[in-house]
Amino acid sequence: MKKQALFIVLMLMPLMASAQTKINGIYYWLNSTNKVAEVTIVPSGTTKYSGSITIPKAVTYGGETYSVTSIGDFAFNDCSGLTSVTIPNSVTSIGNSAFSGCSGLTSVTIPNGVTSIQGDTFYGCSSLTSVTIPNSVTFIDSYAFSGCSGLTSVTIPNSVTSIGWYAFSGCSGLTSLTIPNSVGSILEEAFSGCSGLTSITVENGNAVYDSRNNCNAIVKTSTNELIIGCKSTIIPNSVTSIVWFAFSGCSGLTSITIPNSVTSIGISAFSGCSGLTSVTIPNSVTSIGHSAFYGCSSLTSVTIPNGVTLIEDATFRECSSLTSVTIPNSVTSIGWSAFSGCSGLTSVTIPNSVTSIGESAFSGCTSLPVINNCRYADTYLVEVVDKTIASCTIKEGTRFIGYPAFSGCSWLTSITIPNSVTSIGQRAFSGCKNLISVNITDVAAWCQLNGGNQLLSPICHLVINGLEMKNIKNLVIPDGVTSIQPGAFKYSAGLTSVTIGNDVTSIGNEAFYECSDITSVTIGSNINSVGSKAFANCPEIKEVYCYAKDVPTISNDTFENSYYIKFATLYVPESSVDLYKASAWSQFGNIVGITGGNEGERCEKPVITLLANGKIKVESATEGATCVTNITASNAEPLSDGEISLNTPLIVYTVTSYATKEGYNDSEVATATFRYEKAEGDMNGDGLLNITDVIHLVNMILGQ
Repeated sequence: MKKQALFIVLMLMPLMASAQTKINGIYYWLNSTNKVAEVTIVPSGTTKYSGSITIPKAVTYGGETYSVTSIGDFAFNDCSGLTSVTIPNSVTSIGNSAFSGCSGLTSVTIPNGVTSIQGDTFYGCSSLTSVTIPNSVTFIDSYAFSGCSGLTSVTIPNSVTSIGWYAFSGCSGLTSLTIPNSVGSILEEAFSGCSGLTSITVENGNAVYDSRNNCNAIVKTSTNELIIGCKSTIIPNSVTSIVWFAFSGCSGLTSITIPNSVTSIGISAFSGCSGLTSVTIPNSVTSIGHSAFYGCSSLTSVTIPNGVTLIEDATFRECSSLTSVTIPNSVTSIGWSAFSGCSGLTSVTIPNSVTSIGESAFSGCTSLPVINNCRYADTYLVEVVDKTIASCTIKEGTRFIGYPAFSGCSWLTSITIPNSVTSIGQRAFSGCKNLISVNITDVAAWCQLNGGNQLLSPICHLVINGLEMKNIKNLVIPDGVTSIQPGAFKYSAGLTSVTIGNDVTSIGNEAFYECSDITSVTIGSNINSVGSKAFANCPEIKEVYCYAKDVPTISNDTFENSYYIKFATLYVPESSVDLYKASAWSQFGNIVGITGGNEGERCEKPVITLLANGKIKVESATEGATCVTNITASNAEPLSDGEISLNTPLIVYTVTSYATKEGYNDSEVATATFRYEKAEGDMNGDGLLNITDVIHLVNMILGQ
């Protein structure tokens, strides 16, 4: 029993060491172990503190003396009847919201031992007219004096190094402010709503920022003068960054010079500066935050420095007076709505360094030039002016088709895309439910066209160089192509074989999805990855040649629903067979090494020759190699001797061919273009003019 009693006492000791106790009208937590007391909130249902309160240095309870060292969180919270409080020097800590809502409190002196003023400490003390902050304080936390509308002046001591968010926000009666040299950071909105602030003393040539309504930047100059009024602002050379919202809403600001010391402009730094007409951004600046100049409706010109690599989302959105913009070669990406709403913009220069442009980047730029019913920002197709068009040919040199370019063109049936296009924005063709023909002349250009393929393929018949994909049997991805984008040849029924060149390193998701007639696939030696469902729903695949010695990554669903893969044969380099068998490629029923001792050797590139009799001859110097040939004219007839007849004169024929042989890598793709013309008087179509043509003519006359 004694042991049990001792155990219970030991368990209760922490609780006995601290208890809430009322002494002379003030509630405390008493810590009997350390003999210290903390002023605490009155218990629920008890009358709140009011009138004048004097907190003693120490209290006595139960014959013990306790030093009062702290005022706890919410200790005097919402004590609206409290008019004054005296805090002893023994107090070193004042908690969060300790005096928040004390709307009747008129003055307070913070003792020298306090090192920080916590969040919301004096929030909403609307009658507080003066406050003394001691030299011991290093940090004024967020909302510390927010809503102290009666506060007319405040002196921040040299010990303070940081002022938090909204620390003095809403102090509308504050007329003067002193910021010492010690302050290294003033966070966003620290002085927002301080509409009466007219005098600020600053102490050196550095710069700090706040977000007051009339001017969001406090700039300390070498002559201890504050540049205020925000009509023309010069930022000193000591400034290295312009922080978030620094000048946001400065509607009176007309011009600003940014020194070479500045390297970054923060998010929304100048947003809403509707009177700003010009700004010079030095080459030292390497980053401009999103929405930095959003809503600068009077801005007529801007120079983006060469060090900037990214124009962020909405950077110049709604800059309606901006007439021209030149984007430097350093920029690689333009963000969402970067220039949207720039209705005065008449010209844009986009360098080749730019590889991606976000949605609606130039939407609402109604002054940009219109060519063949399409509005362009340099090489970027912004939108179609007339949404009722049935067909459209995009101008040569266009690189980007953005959203909402053709969105809602429900009558559109045919689109011709130049080879220069590298990217189609997501949803660029949304709502084009009747689009059945997408024309492009170069298979290589289509392979590497990014973004829109997945959206186009399911609703269109892809036409490459005049020949629909459904009529192409043997597809050759030529050298120079480094990737096949997602969905590039989706739903290409009729395709029986695919040969992918050695330069291709990746095949995108669903690239050959539901190409239901494919029986053979050849993949080059540099492939690294094959995407999800790249060959899904291709039930006729019987053999795949993959020449990569390092096993390329595939997904478990790369060949999903290609039912006969478990019976198909995968041919790989002899030295890598075991590696393929131990990977996701093991779903193939047979994995065998490429034989012949020529692993890595390549077939010779075919030579394409136009013969005198209107035929084309294709041959490779590699003995035993087979030339796989495509020709654009649908009436060309392949012959058994390796020659191809051109049956129609006065037509331009484009011929592509590659050589293949088991144990070898496929050759480079050879390309040739011919215009077959009969000689005048050539009656039998052999390309020659001789006696047989005379006999043929006589027979025609005689009806024979």
